[in-house]
Amino acid sequence: MLKSGGALIDGTRGAPEMPQSGTHRVLSALVAGRDPRSLQPLPARSILHTSDVLRALLLALNALEAATARARRRSALPPNVGRKWTAAEDAELRGEMAAGHSVEAIAARHGRSIRAIALRLRKIALAAAGSDADASTDEQRMQCPRRAQGEISR
Repeated sequence: MLKSGGALIDGTRGAPEMPQSGTHRVLSALVAGRDPRSLQPLPARSILHTSDVLRALLLALNALEAATARARRRSALPPNVGRKWTAAEDAELRGEMAAGHSVEAIAARHGRSIRAIALRLRKIALAAAGSDADASTDEQRMQCPRRAQGEISR
């Protein structure tokens, strides 16, 4: 199985065989019909010139390039992307907003994207508004249980 940077192409982990750039160099040379070490052309009757082997090498090269591009994109993301929000982090967000911190500064401090912070603040606000509505409904039930149940109209 082809390995790239310690990860097998199928996604499982293994011991690193060679750096990804070395793997890319080897595959590229083989696809071009050259010996990866000397870069001399391979013999014309080499099995590496068959369509099945070339197809497999090209698939491996494409998979390696896709994995490299994915890793490059992933490394540009904030460290906590996709991590579950905690009640403590929600409390910190409320405090930071109340203190007047910018969304950008909060995002940097929490290791999350600006959009993630904005969406979480909206969710917290909606939850607070919903709990206020629930509290007023509870107050109505306590004052006049029959009206809250719809038995008495206003």
